[in-house]
Amino acid sequence: MADHEETKKGKSRKKGGFRTMPFIFANEVAEKLAVLGFSTNMLMYLTKQLHMPLAKAATTLTNFGGVSAMTPLIGAFLADAFVGRFWTIAAASLVYQLDNVGWGLGLGVPTFCMAVSVVAFVAGYPLYRRLEPAGSPFTRLAQGGGAAVRKRRVPRAAVEAGTLYENDDMDAPISLYGKLVHTEQLSFFDRAAIVIDGDLKTDASDGKPPSPPVPDAWRLSTVHRVEELKSVLRMGPIWAAGILVITAASQQHTFALQQASTMDRRLAPGLSSFQIPAGSMTVFHMLAMLATLLAYDRYALHGVAEAFNSVGHLEFMYDQSPESMRSMATALFWLSISLGSYVSTMLITAVHRWSAGADGSNWIPDNINHGRLEYLYWIVTLLQLLNLVYYVICAKCYTFKPLQLHEDDDDDHRKPQVELQEKLSCKKRLHH
Repeated sequence: MADHEETKKGKSRKKGGFRTMPFIFANEVAEKLAVLGFSTNMLMYLTKQLHMPLAKAATTLTNFGGVSAMTPLIGAFLADAFVGRFWTIAAASLVYQLDNVGWGLGLGVPTFCMAVSVVAFVAGYPLYRRLEPAGSPFTRLAQGGGAAVRKRRVPRAAVEAGTLYENDDMDAPISLYGKLVHTEQLSFFDRAAIVIDGDLKTDASDGKPPSPPVPDAWRLSTVHRVEELKSVLRMGPIWAAGILVITAASQQHTFALQQASTMDRRLAPGLSSFQIPAGSMTVFHMLAMLATLLAYDRYALHGVAEAFNSVGHLEFMYDQSPESMRSMATALFWLSISLGSYVSTMLITAVHRWSAGADGSNWIPDNINHGRLEYLYWIVTLLQLLNLVYYVICAKCYTFKPLQLHEDDDDDHRKPQVELQEKLSCKKRLHH
């Protein structure tokens, strides 16, 4: 039996790690090539081929981005609760192939790239470390919140860390790598972990020994589950700070491309008729995410900002989310992109309407050389300044989740440790 357990552990160690990186990297490269190749040329298609007014084409594109970025919420819910992450990604990629393969040569290259991304992702299947679905995360959050509201009349003095309910067996499927420990912030929800009459049920069948008491999940939550709820709520304000950043970034894929179409994009005027396609101008802000190039400053500066925001925001959501909700937390990043796109739509619509003059002119005409697009950019800049102040306040008040790691299989004598226990809450500093 012991040999069987050792063999099982050895097999589990062979999965995951750096060996899976080539498959994930190839999947991301091919998928981004398909998506960006499609989206960056969409504005030119709407204005040149469908002859849409510039403002309407811009709002159509941001609405498309909003809907596209909202769909990962559905996939994340299925991945965390029922299906698993691998099969969710694989199925969604195949749906794209079946839906777009017949659209003609214009989508041929993006479709081929998506097919390559699917093959690269599925090829690494034997090496992936798979986390089994552990039920709906929304249900656990609702149970914790409902239990706290039910016990809202419990005296505050009864909420002490030593008296709160814990059940390692109950939390085992959702805490494979570590258990969340109690924090003082958002202490109202600690009431969900206080044991009162009726919270525990015992099966007292005739002729059978009494079984251990089982908690009613809608009346009693463990400390780990309460801290899951707290973690999600704490991430909310910082998550919201990314919405207006995406609103500014949306202009890069709309009016910036229209500006590029009016530029002299010839590499050698008078010597060659070749000119850089307008859609390819976005390459400069992508390159700036790898190296802070000062050439094409308006594109490079946006690339640097997107690198810090996108990578940092996504890493924050993944690291600070509960272990069993990481797919959902990653989808929340895309939800901020969705909401940012919709805010951009509302902003463009409002500016286009409010700036209209009696002679039919406005800040965003079809020919941007006759408009005042810089006024729109100043409005976006002001929104970013206010958003920066809001973000700094949220960051100052944020409390990192404290995680008690499980003992490592390679070192049975290593004591559990607390990974992130620094408390940065405003309340604690005021007490000191």
